[in-house]
Amino acid sequence: MKISHKNRKIGYTYGSTSGKFMFRNKKIILFESLLEKSFLQVLEFNDMVLDVVEQPFTIETQTTKGNKGSYTPDFLIYFKEPELRTTNPIKPIVAEVKPSKKLIQNRIELKQKFKSAIKFCNEQEFRFKIFNENRIRSTEVDNIVFLNRYKDYKPDQSKIASATVSLFK
Repeated sequence: MKISHKNRKIGYTYGSTSGKFMFRNKKIILFESLLEKSFLQVLEFNDMVLDVVEQPFTIETQTTKGNKGSYTPDFLIYFKEPELRTTNPIKPIVAEVKPSKKLIQNRIELKQKFKSAIKFCNEQEFRFKIFNENRIRSTEVDNIVFLNRYKDYKPDQSKIASATVSLFK
């Protein structure tokens, strides 16, 4: 199995929303769907996540007909070392983000790609995980999205001062 680090480019996608996500005000991560964007928001909120790389590499695979194929996972996620040295380090996760509907519709084709990904991850000491809307979208995510709106909010200092003065009159 060959691994190519020439990851595919994320551009305009027909039928879904692609864009740029500012991860922790440090780097831009490209996404290809709103589900991927929600996933990035969850990762940003998780203090154990150290870094996220979009479309980190391409793995050569075989199709169900025996032809050459390729698979590019959505994200590679690195984690901070656990504070307690008695626990094992958290292995990076190679993540595929797909709606359940597409996982079911394309299950035969995806099965081959995921088998290659699992083999690659085992060789690299990564973990391979598939995330669908059931694992990503939740009340927790709704709360994260709501709070993210205010992460860069800077209140008007004059209004704060006048509100504080009137509060104690």
